[in-house]
Amino acid sequence: MTRRRLHRHRRGYVLVVVLLSLLLMSVLAASYFEQGDDVVNTTLSINGQRFAATRAEEAMQLAIARVKAGQPGMSSLPPCSGPATGIRLGSCLPNEMISGAFEAPGSPASGGGWHFQYWIYKPAPVIVGGFALPLSNQVMNVYAEGYFGRADAGINGFTVSAIEAEVLVPLPPANLPTFDGDFGIIH
Repeated sequence: MTRRRLHRHRRGYVLVVVLLSLLLMSVLAASYFEQGDDVVNTTLSINGQRFAATRAEEAMQLAIARVKAGQPGMSSLPPCSGPATGIRLGSCLPNEMISGAFEAPGSPASGGGWHFQYWIYKPAPVIVGGFALPLSNQVMNVYAEGYFGRADAGINGFTVSAIEAEVLVPLPPANLPTFDGDFGIIH
């Protein structure tokens, strides 16, 4: 091989090495930015779920306080299976529940918007062997949902967290509840 050919051959080899190095760096840079985007989305999702869960807990505490305070009209509620919401199916009509919500003023970006909702309702009777067990007037169910994000942002921009609880309505000291291991609290 002449010197000139050898020099051209080396230049071609160096050019191929440089191009492959640029390709490798491009792939690494793209994967780095893609990974960063995944981390940002995951962090936003986790934080959104934390906010929604905290707001659901706030709603639950407020609803339980209303039950414990003897919310007017609570004892006359008919039994039903709870609210129909985005997460839960139920048979209660609006006049068969006590509900409440909190919506902060302003846009979601400034901390405003829909924060939580809760529903208080009397549970439907439990059917055992074709017979309805007697309902206790002391038990109320509470279903609470906490929200974070914007409903118009789609599933990636809106988070719902739900909690459901059974709450014992306090009675005067002379009227202590009776507990049955099979059927729960019976008044």
